[in-house]
Amino acid sequence: RAARAKGEVAAAVTALDAQARTLLGVRGGFFQGGAGNAPESLARLSGQLQSLYGVLQEADVAPTNMVVAAVHDRLAALDPLLARWNTMVTQQLPALNQKLEAAGLAAVQP
Repeated sequence: RAARAKGEVAAAVTALDAQARTLLGVRGGFFQGGAGNAPESLARLSGQLQSLYGVLQEADVAPTNMVVAAVHDRLAALDPLLARWNTMVTQQLPALNQKLEAAGLAAVQP
């Protein structure tokens, strides 16, 4: 859409796209490559939680306090990311769609 949009509309498309890419991020768990020191993202947290749940699933004993704390930490880190996603979908995307429609372009579907 940014290629067909011009000026302010193109800038708005590019900005929201960059924000979405940062929020979605690069997948990577604790034991996987790819995320490095990347900022918190939905993909990174998903990989980390998947790794932790794998540790929990493989053990035939009660989880250690360290694993339980790590799960709680990662779930707590998820809340602000989901809030950002919600803001993007419920506020920023509708505002972008108004600009697109005013420019005669198709709206972005969530």
